[in-house]
Amino acid sequence: MILEDACGKSMYAVEVFAFSIKALKTHLEEHLERNNIYTNPERTKWILTVPAIWSDAAKQFMRKSGEMAGIPNSKLHIALESEVASVYCQCFPPVGGVDIAAIGSKYIVADLGGGTTVDITAHETLPNQKLKELTKASGNNCGGNMIENHFIEVIFGSEFLSVFRKRYPDSFIYLLRWFESMKRIVQSSKSAFVTVTIPYTILNSFCISERGVGLHEFISSKFNSEIAKVFKDKIRIHLDYAKDQFEKICKEIVLLINELFRRDEFNNFRHILLVGGFAKCRLVHECLQNAFPQLSVIVPEDPDLAVLKGSVLFGYKPDIISYRIIRYSYGVLSTPLFDEKVHDSKRKIVCVGHARCNNVFKSFMEAGTLVRRNTVIKRSYRTRQRFQENLWIQVFYAERGNVQYTDGDHCQKLGEIVVHLLKPSEQGQLVDVVFHFGETELTVEAGDPESNTRYSVLLKIHEFKQ
Repeated sequence: MILEDACGKSMYAVEVFAFSIKALKTHLEEHLERNNIYTNPERTKWILTVPAIWSDAAKQFMRKSGEMAGIPNSKLHIALESEVASVYCQCFPPVGGVDIAAIGSKYIVADLGGGTTVDITAHETLPNQKLKELTKASGNNCGGNMIENHFIEVIFGSEFLSVFRKRYPDSFIYLLRWFESMKRIVQSSKSAFVTVTIPYTILNSFCISERGVGLHEFISSKFNSEIAKVFKDKIRIHLDYAKDQFEKICKEIVLLINELFRRDEFNNFRHILLVGGFAKCRLVHECLQNAFPQLSVIVPEDPDLAVLKGSVLFGYKPDIISYRIIRYSYGVLSTPLFDEKVHDSKRKIVCVGHARCNNVFKSFMEAGTLVRRNTVIKRSYRTRQRFQENLWIQVFYAERGNVQYTDGDHCQKLGEIVVHLLKPSEQGQLVDVVFHFGETELTVEAGDPESNTRYSVLLKIHEFKQ
């Protein structure tokens, strides 16, 4: 995957993430050194958080970025943002939601990122301060970052801004930051207008060169002065109009939460827990409380830091999530003997004199399954060639269950499992492949069931490209 910056320069995405993580790592290490704080590298855990809706490929992408940033793979742990935020609120229950730490308490966690994503999941509090996930994470790109992008596009136009962003990237970031502040001031504003500071000189010159008119005339031609107008180095936007722009994003968040309540098992809930940078927006809080009057919508102190603080706690208590819901169905590509009562005739192939069905999805885990932490699924596979050195197993996944074929519309390739056989033999070898579920990442082991020998295994994620 290649990313392109505002000026058109490109770089591998994994390198961009690695440089960002490296900068954070270096900053921390320099801070510790300045304060004469020394840590033992062998006992240090590094936690990288990702949205709960991210795929296995995306998680491996982050792991690779962390390794490139200098974090040893064995010390690196991937945590899910909605989970660690829930862990934080379990340890430090917010005002109005103290009972979420009580055994049997069920609540919804809405991680409203300050970036682009929103994650929705639900947890139940178990004895011994453990948590049980009640539904697989769902989400959408309706995080806080979408608000400022939407405002800027509405006021200036996407075509206009596309050119401005490339020509003046620093001023564009400045513009984003000021519109980002609107999420905090729009609800508390006592005036009929909200005011946003803009890089007036550059924007005005740009308007003259691109549109032939100054910024005042440009905005006046698009909006009635009662809705938006330029005042010195600021744009004043009518409060009601500004609130209306939040409505679309808020409705999308409401729809995500409503998806949970369409299921019969979702009852006895008392709270919606809002965390993440966008949770600080009182308009979102108000919208959700109106949409779900039977629930208490609670926001912890500093909701934008709930993930950060929760990830530290998660490092100490990685087993706090005792049960998780599997988000995908997993299976391997198989070519079983053809059965005309079961298989599509168009998929019939002849292999070594036998009629077989091609591209069959042989499931070993169904989406929506509730699993304990460290759940083990073992499957056995046999080599087919003489003195075969490697066993290749193609793994596929789908967001729903009852998948029949790997090349169907709902199925995607996850990657390949490569098992390096220690002693290739003339006869076919039986290999046990063990899949570990219930953690934040899928891991695989393999071994010889007869000699109890462990094999070296590589899980090559198909979607991950440097």
